[in-house]
Amino acid sequence: MLAEGPPRSTVTFAQLLLYAEQYIGLPYVWGGKHPSEGGFDCSGFVSWIFNNVAGTNINSYMTSAAGIYQSYCTPVSEAAACPGDLVFWKGTYGSNKNYITHVGLYCGNGITLNAGDPIGYDPVDAVKNVEGQTAIRVYGRMKGSR
Repeated sequence: MLAEGPPRSTVTFAQLLLYAEQYIGLPYVWGGKHPSEGGFDCSGFVSWIFNNVAGTNINSYMTSAAGIYQSYCTPVSEAAACPGDLVFWKGTYGSNKNYITHVGLYCGNGITLNAGDPIGYDPVDAVKNVEGQTAIRVYGRMKGSR
């Protein structure tokens, strides 16, 4: 059952972060969408946070990082990105370096909280593409916020 949170426009970054931090240290689990699975994948982690804190209804079983960006976010520039927005990386797996494959909660100052292995804080430029280069990133703001 999805927890009913406050409307997205009233949710603060502090509320998102407080909820998300309880999962720091859990392992990355491919396809992980619920804490009972022992961990999360990136889209499962972000969906879980927003569904439970902001009352969104992201179907994490049918939504990838690219799906969250395309269906639930308004693109914002890196300069305009604020804590509580999302950061997306391209080409972290697979053969298409231009496809969004990873997502995390943007914390500001070039830091993300994301489902790495384990879930934790990372500099946004520490996420690499399949060739070991800094992955191209884009930012998005959940629709209905701010």
